[in-house]
Amino acid sequence: MSKKVKEIISYFENLYQNNAVYLWGANGEIITKELCDRLFRSYGSSSYNRTYYESKYKEGAGRIGADCSGAMCPVSGFDTTAQGYYNKCMTKGGISSIPMNTPCLVFKGKSTSAIHHMGFYLGNGYVIEMKSSKENCVRDKLEGKGWNWYGIPSWIDYSLSVSGDEIPKITKCVDVSCYQGDIDWNLVRSDGVRHAILKVIRKDLKPDSKFEQNWKGCQEADIRVDGVYNYSYATTVPKAKSDAREVLSVLNGRKCTIWLDLEDKCQQKLGSLLKDIINAYQDVVVSSGYEFGIYTGPSFYNPFIKPYIPQIACDKWWLARYYNSYRKMAVSVDPNEQYNPKFMTGADPVYAWQYTSSGQVSGIRTDVDLSVIYGNAKK
Repeated sequence: MSKKVKEIISYFENLYQNNAVYLWGANGEIITKELCDRLFRSYGSSSYNRTYYESKYKEGAGRIGADCSGAMCPVSGFDTTAQGYYNKCMTKGGISSIPMNTPCLVFKGKSTSAIHHMGFYLGNGYVIEMKSSKENCVRDKLEGKGWNWYGIPSWIDYSLSVSGDEIPKITKCVDVSCYQGDIDWNLVRSDGVRHAILKVIRKDLKPDSKFEQNWKGCQEADIRVDGVYNYSYATTVPKAKSDAREVLSVLNGRKCTIWLDLEDKCQQKLGSLLKDIINAYQDVVVSSGYEFGIYTGPSFYNPFIKPYIPQIACDKWWLARYYNSYRKMAVSVDPNEQYNPKFMTGADPVYAWQYTSSGQVSGIRTDVDLSVIYGNAKK
């Protein structure tokens, strides 16, 4: 049995995006009561095992279940251990010699005869693995995560080259203001961030005190400025127009998307006037040769914007949803697409998803907002 490398990449991305559950002994199977009962009988009828499989059934019924090696079974055709998979690899070596652009298997173990865990390397710096019963399926950086060995098995078909477009990429973006203080943008880039959105003006309409410094830092570090954002307090059409003109004045010809940030309580009782404010702001921006987008979250979008969508011309949305509450998230940890706010709002196309306000990024000393960029990612 052999599988095209693109199919294997797609399979593991689907495991991750569909929130597969770590289930000891399972081989990439739908979790049912019958499956959990069978695994319970197979792995010893102890009270611990009974509690384990009962809890996993409650957690993951109807989802895919697998352990680290079992996740590989549907694409490899082998029902074996992590050690067994390592032994079957035709090319293998220490992780420091892994071919970075080649999807393959990766392993953990004190020696090549003591392999105890495995994952699938996507070929773009990231690994998907069934990590543990607590963390389930995760997608994380290859580097610095304790992988010891790599292996290339004969059943992965590389006959079609894997181009950059074929390897899934997660493009990370930070949005920052004076709150983040002085930022080392070279360190930000070294941590995998390629995009930034900068606060442009304050409530009093003066430029954000770090805007110029951040713009220059992004240019010097080769980080794409994916726009500037204007937190809006506008409650009238004239105010919206004057705010937009102030943003244009600060930009002074520098082209990027101008994001209208809609979330303030002062705009919650405007009714249909809100759409007029949006359209007026957009008219000023677009007529000046700039792209326009809206930033908001489901709790504001659904009740206050969605009723007027047919009358709003915006086709570029940046949506916030913090599914992980306010727990700190390293930039290397990708969000679970199951919680993409597009599924809550229907807003389309979704250009970006802001998935945490508690991001941890080298070069930024405070927590920072992190987003995934889906559209027009050029770097």
